[in-house]
Amino acid sequence: MIYLASNLKHLRTAQKLSQQSLAEKILISRSNLAKYEKGLHDPGIEVLLRMSRYFHLTIDMLLTIDLSKVDVTQLQNQNKIVLPIQVDTQGDQKIEIVPQDASAGYLGNYSDPEYIEQLEHLSLPFLPNIQNCRAFPVNGDSMPPIIDGSYIIGKYIATINEIKPGSRYIIVSRDEGIVFKRIFKIENRELHLQSDNPRYRDFTIEGKEILEIWEFVAAITVQDSSERHFQNGLLEKIDALQTELEFVGNKMKAE
Repeated sequence: MIYLASNLKHLRTAQKLSQQSLAEKILISRSNLAKYEKGLHDPGIEVLLRMSRYFHLTIDMLLTIDLSKVDVTQLQNQNKIVLPIQVDTQGDQKIEIVPQDASAGYLGNYSDPEYIEQLEHLSLPFLPNIQNCRAFPVNGDSMPPIIDGSYIIGKYIATINEIKPGSRYIIVSRDEGIVFKRIFKIENRELHLQSDNPRYRDFTIEGKEILEIWEFVAAITVQDSSERHFQNGLLEKIDALQTELEFVGNKMKAE
């Protein structure tokens, strides 16, 4: 681990992070991070994997390259993380299902092949030539007509360059968890996200916080989504009417 200590300090300083902030992001204690930066201890493979995912650099790069002397951004753009997948006895890929009650656990184990192997899976033969897919639970009503309790199937996106602005994606991030949104703009390594339901505000996620991105392929809904969509549309109209009445009322008071 020739350069790990100096690389950790260099990368942390470049991102203007304190030891406590970086330690929280890679799920270790501040004291352990301090020891890694001083070269007093070497992290285990699980911690190295989290470091690799956070900085978007391979473990080999973290250990064997003096990152203070190279263009780290260029290395990050070239780097592709290996996706753990399952295959059946015929060699066909399975679609793993992330259950509702395990969404939080997925954030800490998404790169662990043993964890992925334990997930339930499904097969959708009517989706030809679909590779590297995973199913995620939907929470809330921000992306109608797909409703709360549905499952969305996404195809893995290896690099940010594959994103098509205006399309729908599942974004797995440290701060926001698992979100299903429309990516309408990429700017300064930030994703600008938008809901199809106008009642929800737009927001952004920094690239360094992103763990995975999955392009929307299909949805599985067990309820009547058309009825829920109608209800949402009615609520939106009521909200708009209430806003308009408040505006008229305030205007009359001012006069």
